Amino acid sequence: MRETLFRFFTLEPMNANPMILWIMAGIWVLLVVNCITSLRHLTIGVGARWAWLLIIVLLPIVGMTLYLLRCIFRADYSFLKFVLGPPKKVQRELVKD
Repeated sequence: MRETLFRFFTLEPMNANPMILWIMAGIWVLLVVNCITSLRHLTIGVGARWAWLLIIVLLPIVGMTLYLLRCIFRADYSFLKFVLGPPKKVQRELVKD
């Protein structure tokens, strides 16, 4: 059992299942696309947008974590629109029309 657990948590080629790698790559692409679409709606300068874009793409885990923290501390929850859809107020207005 110990050997099985050790092999599971190490980076041996035996653990590299191509399907898992493709799923992880797809999730990463979705997260990057979500961050980029959220960046488009921010009221910041073009230089700051490019800086965030480079940080997110070149340092994926660190960049997305920093961007998430930035959005949380500034109370900017636009990054959640991709996942949750429009706010309830907008949904109610759409239903009324």
